[in-house]
Amino acid sequence: MNNNMIVNKITVGPLEENCFLISDKETKDAIIIDPGDEPDRIFDLIKKHGFKINAIVCTHAHFDHVSAIGDIKKETDAKVL
Repeated sequence: MNNNMIVNKITVGPLEENCFLISDKETKDAIIIDPGDEPDRIFDLIKKHGFKINAIVCTHAHFDHVSAIGDIKKETDAKVL
């Protein structure tokens, strides 16, 4: 088990979709999985922990999993996967 990996879950949007931020404790490199809504709340979590977002990962393309991608990509220039 990698003790450097941190998993943060934030529930967003009216459908209460789970968005995950997975990061390295030391480098603060991180990915976001399924940023479905409420980009401001997601950014608050990113800023709170000092994450550097390298990728935005979508498990599928339902609106409640992808609605915040544009805002996050604009701010972080992360790749969308």
